[in-house]
Amino acid sequence: MTTITLNDVKAKQAELNNMISQLVEQASKPRQITIGTRTIELHPGERYAGAMLEEDGTLSHDVIVLAARFEGRKDWQGVQDWAKAVGGAAPSPEEFALIKANCADVLTESWYWTDRTHADEASCAWHVTSNGGTNNGHKSYQGGALAVRRSYFSVL
Repeated sequence: MTTITLNDVKAKQAELNNMISQLVEQASKPRQITIGTRTIELHPGERYAGAMLEEDGTLSHDVIVLAARFEGRKDWQGVQDWAKAVGGAAPSPEEFALIKANCADVLTESWYWTDRTHADEASCAWHVTSNGGTNNGHKSYQGGALAVRRSYFSVL
């Protein structure tokens, strides 16, 4: 049987501390994903939901779910304000379809406010259920909050 000394343990502990420091540094740096010819930078905790298309089929923008999570519920204006405060915006109903398809695990509330006011009734806005349904309700109702950032394509 090999004898373990205090110096052996200290050396292993120093090695582990170094590995932990490297992991912490890695986790705090943005990472990049490449899709075709474009590179998308994701900050720690962000999720790539997908690309939005224009009506003619050209690429519009990438949708990135921010790392910030709001626990609880807010009225429609509260969601818009919170999303802006964390550096993003509330998703559109169309962007929610990408989130549901590619990042469903971030949807923990039963429904979420979108960024869209109802066209015929200014006191109402659209919301999306975590199972994918779309409906509208009075802006004073308390719903879930999610924030996205949009990375627009540049035309060269």
